[in-house]
Amino acid sequence: IRDRLVRQFISNCNVKYKKHIGTGLFGVPIFTQWTISDNQPDLMATILRQPDYPGYLNMIANGATATWEYWDGQRSHVHNCYNGIGIWFYQGLAGLRHDGASPGYQHFIVDPQCPSDITWTHATKPTPYGEANVYWKKETADDADLLLIDVTIPVGTTATVFVPAASQSTTVYDGETKAADVEGTTYLGYEQGKQMFLVGAGRHVFALHATTGITTPKAKRKGRLTVSLNPAGQTLRWTADSPVSQLRLYNIMGTPLATLPTAESDIDLTPFGKGTYILAATTGKGMLTAKIMRP
Repeated sequence: IRDRLVRQFISNCNVKYKKHIGTGLFGVPIFTQWTISDNQPDLMATILRQPDYPGYLNMIANGATATWEYWDGQRSHVHNCYNGIGIWFYQGLAGLRHDGASPGYQHFIVDPQCPSDITWTHATKPTPYGEANVYWKKETADDADLLLIDVTIPVGTTATVFVPAASQSTTVYDGETKAADVEGTTYLGYEQGKQMFLVGAGRHVFALHATTGITTPKAKRKGRLTVSLNPAGQTLRWTADSPVSQLRLYNIMGTPLATLPTAESDIDLTPFGKGTYILAATTGKGMLTAKIMRP
C-alpha cells in the first residue's frame, strides 16, 4: 500500500501540480522531510527549479529576499518560521544529518543524496565541537554511483559515512589508504548500495580509488584497543595501550548507545542485548575501535 501511495504522490507532483510544490507553508517541512527520508532528491531538485508560480524562484523573481507567507505574495514578506525548505540542502543534498540518539552533533550522519544533474555539493555546519564540512563530487557527470566524499569531522565527535559502492567487496579508499585500514575507522557493513564506515575526528576523503596529495588519517596503528567477553557474553573487558579520555559504545549502524566509564575495565553489557557493537576509545593519538559480537 505504501509503495502505491508514494507512486501516486509523485505522479500528482509531476502531473497534477506540473512539477510544482502542492502545499502551503505548514506542509513544506513535512514534504521536505519526506523527500529526505524517502531518498527523493530528483523530485525535490525539479520542484525547486520551477521559475513560475507557485515556487521559490517565482518569489525571487518578484523581489523576495525572505520567504513569503503566501506563494502569491499576500500578507507577510518575511515569514521564515517553519518553512522547512532549508533542511533539504543540508540533510538531503549534502547528506549532513544529526543523529537523534546523540544530541549536539556529537555523532552525525554523512549520506549524500545526489540528484541526477547536480555534479557537486559543498556544505558546512557549525556544531558545539567545531565545524563539520562535507564536499562531494561525481567522478563522472552522469553517474551518481561514483562519488568522492570529502568530510571533516570535528574533534570530540564521530560520524557514520555512507559511501556508494557496487558491492560489499568493493575497495573504498580514504585518501591513499584502504578505508578499513585507517586508524580509528571501522567498516560497519553494506546496505542499499552503500558501504558504511564509523570514523573519528579529522579529514577523510572517500572514493573508489586512491586520492593522492591529500592529508588524511594514516593507516599505521598508533595504539591498540583489546576487548574480550566472558563466556556468557554479559561482561566486556577492555584494555588500551594509550590513556583513554572517552569510551563509547555504538550499534552496528554507528549510532552511539552509551558513554562508558573509562575508570572501569569491566563493562556490563546486559542492558544492550545480543548483537554486534563497536567500542570506541578516544585517546590523545586518535580514536581506537573494536568490534564486539555478543552472542
